[in-house]
Amino acid sequence: MIFIAILALVLILAIAYRYSSKRVEFYGFYDKVWAHRANDLKKLESSEAHFKGIELDLLYQKDGDWLEVNHPPAPSTGLSFQEYVNHVSNKKIGMWLDLKNLTATNQQAVFNRIDTGIASAEIKRGQVIIESSKAELLNVFQEKGYRVNYYLPPKLHEKTKEELSKSLQEIKAQLKNNPNLEISTDFNDYSLIAKHFPKRKKNFWVLHSTYSPKILINYTELRTMLQDSTVQTVLTPYNNWNQYF
Repeated sequence: MIFIAILALVLILAIAYRYSSKRVEFYGFYDKVWAHRANDLKKLESSEAHFKGIELDLLYQKDGDWLEVNHPPAPSTGLSFQEYVNHVSNKKIGMWLDLKNLTATNQQAVFNRIDTGIASAEIKRGQVIIESSKAELLNVFQEKGYRVNYYLPPKLHEKTKEELSKSLQEIKAQLKNNPNLEISTDFNDYSLIAKHFPKRKKNFWVLHSTYSPKILINYTELRTMLQDSTVQTVLTPYNNWNQYF
């Protein structure tokens, strides 16, 4: 009976930890940690209560001139950015907006939809990160007081020496004339980015599952990243319990 009770307790604690917003590896730096892919209203509601900020994906829909909260290739949910921000209750929440299809053609329309939504939600522009792999298209947001974030080419640590050199030159060219442009990428590229861009403000995502062995394998580097004063924001997966209700 004692064994069964201990086993039951362990299972309860394991399940509770899976749905917790706090992770041991982030201890002491929870202010930097935001909820990743809060793309529905239930996750928004739960994330607001447990994180300083949230990340969501936006897809511009030319037909109807609106922004959908969606991460392709996931099927459309029909949830608009305007409806989403209408449900934001924490006016001090940080927001990281990942623009999935920003182009020179839709740049102004995307800005208008975001700016209208942010204003209606009474959220300050400085609380909002606008992210795109098209760094040259972020100027309209930066000029209006938004934080802007250059989504770097992925998996730099897997590139050959020649490929890496080319990618770094491309990144440096984008950053050259914009000291306020932040950069973002997967945590696995932290060492490379810290080495080549030590003073640049950085944002990362750490997408290990709750009990992944990678947490232990990368623990020292992860803590080094969190202690880095240039690292502003770190995204983590969040399993919100209220999704089942």
